[in-house]
Amino acid sequence: MASAYDKASLVMLPNAYKDGKVYSVKPEDRSGDFTFTRSTAATRVNAAGNIEKETGNLLLQSNQFDTTWTNARSSEASGQSGYDGTSDAWLLQSTVSAISSYLKQNISNSGVYTMSVYAKAGTSDWMSLNTAGSQFAFFDLANGVLGSKSSNVVDSGIESIGNGWHRCSATLVGNNDFYIFIANGNNNSITNSGDNIYIQDAQLEQSLVARDYIETTTSAVYGGITDNVPRLDYSNGATCPSLLLEPQRTNFINFSEYYGQYSSTRSTITDNYGISPDGSQNAAAVFNTNDNGRHNFGGNYFAVTSGTSYVNSVFAKAGTITKMKLKLFSGGGSPIGFNDGDFDLTNGTATGTGAGIESYGNGWYRCYVVDSPTSSVSNTRFNLELLNASGGVSYVGSVTDYIEIFGSQVEQGSYPTSYIPTYGSSVSRVADDTNALNYDGNFNSITAFVHIKGDALLRDTTAANIMISATASQDSSIRIYRSSGSEDRRLSVIVRNLSASNNISYQATTDEVKFAVRYDSTTGNWELFENGVSVRTNTNNNYNEFKVFRLKGESGTVELNQMVVFPTALTDSECIALTTI
Repeated sequence: MASAYDKASLVMLPNAYKDGKVYSVKPEDRSGDFTFTRSTAATRVNAAGNIEKETGNLLLQSNQFDTTWTNARSSEASGQSGYDGTSDAWLLQSTVSAISSYLKQNISNSGVYTMSVYAKAGTSDWMSLNTAGSQFAFFDLANGVLGSKSSNVVDSGIESIGNGWHRCSATLVGNNDFYIFIANGNNNSITNSGDNIYIQDAQLEQSLVARDYIETTTSAVYGGITDNVPRLDYSNGATCPSLLLEPQRTNFINFSEYYGQYSSTRSTITDNYGISPDGSQNAAAVFNTNDNGRHNFGGNYFAVTSGTSYVNSVFAKAGTITKMKLKLFSGGGSPIGFNDGDFDLTNGTATGTGAGIESYGNGWYRCYVVDSPTSSVSNTRFNLELLNASGGVSYVGSVTDYIEIFGSQVEQGSYPTSYIPTYGSSVSRVADDTNALNYDGNFNSITAFVHIKGDALLRDTTAANIMISATASQDSSIRIYRSSGSEDRRLSVIVRNLSASNNISYQATTDEVKFAVRYDSTTGNWELFENGVSVRTNTNNNYNEFKVFRLKGESGTVELNQMVVFPTALTDSECIALTTI
């Protein structure tokens, strides 16, 4: 393979990336690097096996409390010893007695958010985090325990950092403004002059939990898989990543993780119960009641169109309950002609037309149902039902029995795509697109090699998911995509000449595919190799030079392990060696 590598002019192994760029190993002058665009955030499975999302801090001057922050009957002094060994902490001190003292930042948000700050007891042992909407949570900084919280607070948390410091957090819905109060006790924000606490590094984020702190100055700062960040995905326990390119999809579920605000029947929901597939404690537990009947809950309303394919999915993990059902129905309870799916979370099996299940490790499965409703309904909602040990839907439950869930998604399409988090409204992820626009192979003969692996190969029909062409209009091109109307997820290759006639067309036979497409300009012969075997030949010399290189998820999904382009026609033995699994 070393000799083949030496002959290559473009080698893209998806291992190195930055915002807006996927690096190629060759050419070394960086002209073969792929620019990457996607104007919205997305997710991937990272090397640790966790779903990785966009993160962010929406506060301004997150650790400069004398700038965009407003104080009330308090003063702030910088240069204090912090939790991280720096002198970046602040002393927040009351300046009057018999009234509340606080810092606040004006901010308006809807949906579910988590506010957090690092804090340490001073002369006061207590602190509270509040919003303008009478949402509050109290924290005992001396003993590191939670105090009381208002009923409209989703959750609160306190984590010991050491040396008396704690990270305090409160998860809220529809909050306005971020308040840090000095407190004199549990549920008591009335202070005396001189009462003080230490604070450092405040954060406000769309999440059910407090994630890694991100410093901000004059604007919000985002991290993780943000806009234009290529997704190097490690799904299915892979040790080497694939470049994940997907089409545009919308998650119609308004709150994909915060289940406590949904209505339930003979069941109760506890948010932030367990560790989810993203590695945080933001999985919900759905508990039974001891009533007799069906035990379920449903989500928000959205519209579906008759005859259009949709995917209903959720991540689930067995607790004392091991079986569940997924379905879509109208808000009035009427069926809409959408298939149900039954799932066994002990054995990892799915039953029902269009039902599927994928393991995500640590007992978690992504369960999904694909179907087309027979009725157009404006008030469709998803439903998750707890089944008994024999798979029955109606029974007397027990209040200690539960199942864990995370990440509900309903999307229009014929297969599930990567998870799209939502925190108060539906969210769309636009298509991924990457091009090697600066690379000019300037050759007539060519051998193009791709290795694609996994269940989600190239799916869907029209776009040039992988394209090597002479022009952006696909004249003289090699395209790899999923055949129109095919539901078996197999790949197709088409080699197209300038007149769009006498093309090569071939459909792959396996789920792990290594393709080599070779064109020899001296003979005008094309040959296609799949997994170590020559599978198709053709002769047509009506081609221009190949110059444009593009990978796109416009209407299909690509999981690409590697791509290599040779400015020459490799030998049969080299093509066989390249493509042998």
